[in-house]
Amino acid sequence: YDYLMGFDAFRQRVRKRWEELRPAFLELPEYIDARADWIRSSEAANHQRWPVYPRSQVNGDEQLPFDEAVARMKSALEERIRILNATFGAY
Repeated sequence: YDYLMGFDAFRQRVRKRWEELRPAFLELPEYIDARADWIRSSEAANHQRWPVYPRSQVNGDEQLPFDEAVARMKSALEERIRILNATFGAY
């Protein structure tokens, strides 16, 4: 991407596309909250049926309470959106 970002036409297209997609990305935290409420009981049943063991850590949220794992996911998403805004807004 460093090479491609050297071309003004490419940078402008990336910026334009980000401006088109950005509103949908900004709606994702609210969507995550709605889906979390919807799957809360299923998540509890899932962990009862297939417990997560300490050595099976994949991304670090397996042992977190459900609400903390959701908050962690939202925080990571919001940080990526902030980075994209800063990156593509700079062009």
